[in-house]
Amino acid sequence: MITIELKGQLIWCVDKKKTIPIETFEGNLKDLIILLRLPESEIGMILVNQKKEPLSYCVKDNDHIIIVPVVGGG
Repeated sequence: MITIELKGQLIWCVDKKKTIPIETFEGNLKDLIILLRLPESEIGMILVNQKKEPLSYCVKDNDHIIIVPVVGGG
């Protein structure tokens, strides 16, 4: 099982859920973003087990994934 934690406005993209458990998943982080229907342009950083990873990272069982939105301001 993997656990996905969404931060900020990204929770609105997935039925207002902050945490999403997924029993089985094979693929990389890009595949996961597509599965969740998250807008890639809104993603600022992805942490896997508290380490920043690229979209090409292959997701493994027991990974804890935190997806952080782009932060902007003026």
